[in-house]
Amino acid sequence: MKYAEVLSRESSWSKSTYLYLKGIFMLMSEDQSAAMTEHVVAIFTKVPELKVRVAGKSLPIEKFAIRRVQRFFAQGNRLTLPALEVIYIWNGFAIIYKSAPLAEPILQLIEAKVAEVSGDGQSKTQADDLGLCLLLKAMCLVCRRDSAGAEACLRELVSMEKRLVEDKHLVPYAVAEMGFLALRDGKPREAQSHLEAALNNYKGYQLESRLHFRLHAALEELKRQKDPAKTAGQSAAGRP
Repeated sequence: MKYAEVLSRESSWSKSTYLYLKGIFMLMSEDQSAAMTEHVVAIFTKVPELKVRVAGKSLPIEKFAIRRVQRFFAQGNRLTLPALEVIYIWNGFAIIYKSAPLAEPILQLIEAKVAEVSGDGQSKTQADDLGLCLLLKAMCLVCRRDSAGAEACLRELVSMEKRLVEDKHLVPYAVAEMGFLALRDGKPREAQSHLEAALNNYKGYQLESRLHFRLHAALEELKRQKDPAKTAGQSAAGRP
């Protein structure tokens, strides 16, 4: 939270994004007082006002942050696990994977939120919130090396596709994660099927380009695993 505050003041890249980060970290802090909520409301009000355009285009992460701020106000100042969501978006679970015990308190937080969301039948985005929880839970189970549990969460999320109202991106991300998981577990055919499905079967969703970078990298890794000698030869030929 402290560093998001510093970046929001001093960075010229995207003050909107850094303010959103500060707000969501505050939103998930232990301090849930009315004063804290008022502070978050004040911060989120500024997020859309500070958006920028780079080379004539809006930043995808800013678009995402602005949509989340809009949902925050529409839902009566509430978001589901927004800080964990951003950690996932920025591939932070790859770091947590290297130290599995870090996933345990996160998993407990997610499971508590699943119970809360499941009982909230009045929310029009209940399925979206539950889908996000399932994706985050799957990432924690990956960190625990529980591939079967992670895949079960991801498949459940994919099965919810028609129930999702706003967060359509969750499905291609879940399909991609099944591919990344299969690649990690040494299942190349299964990995290729999921990775190509995520790349080719879904279009026009939030943060699409971010996922495509990861998909192309995984498919390149799959090629290297299938034919390491050829890949090594190509690499050597490209050296100065």
